[in-house]
Amino acid sequence: VSLLVFSESAMAGRGREKPEVLFAKLHTVWERIFQQQGCDVLFEELYRASYMLCVDRQAERLYEAVSQFLKEQVEAVVRSLATERAGYLQPLAVMWKRYRDSLSRMRGGLLYLDDQWVRTQRDCRPVYALGLHHFETLLLGDELARTLSQELLDRVLAVRNGEIADQTSFQQVLLMLREVGVRFYTDLFETPMLEDARHSYRRMSQEMLGSCD
Repeated sequence: VSLLVFSESAMAGRGREKPEVLFAKLHTVWERIFQQQGCDVLFEELYRASYMLCVDRQAERLYEAVSQFLKEQVEAVVRSLATERAGYLQPLAVMWKRYRDSLSRMRGGLLYLDDQWVRTQRDCRPVYALGLHHFETLLLGDELARTLSQELLDRVLAVRNGEIADQTSFQQVLLMLREVGVRFYTDLFETPMLEDARHSYRRMSQEMLGSCD
């Protein structure tokens, strides 16, 4: 849907609704988007409501509501992953794709907020970056993150030992880590992987030297 169809005159022509009504509508739309029910009608409703709140000087409150909603979505991911007993990689890859796709659709309807308010604020992230930030901080600070790190290392070890396994989820999670943040990727995978590889090759070298004696 082109943003060009949502002109200011068209918005004004629809009349004004009270902020509380608009916030309630937005929350419903956000929930439907994250339930994978996004469509053009939802986009129009989202853009219109966020536009009206911004021109009604409710942009800061809108931004705070967006932030809180995204936090709740990530917390739901953390709770869901905590119940997994067969490993995190595959479910996390699925949940990440769903979250990322929904975040992109949500961001599309909040472009007016991003363009007209967020960019004027020194300490505020654009909506999409905000969603990534919450995904990073809430997962990285959890016990779940350490378990995920170990699972990634176990998968690397399996590949190193010649075990054949589906690498799709592994690769998707690594791509997720890189997009969410360099610190996330480095702390959970790159640094421990390099350290593990160093120990592994040192042990192999010692074994080879021992066999030559």
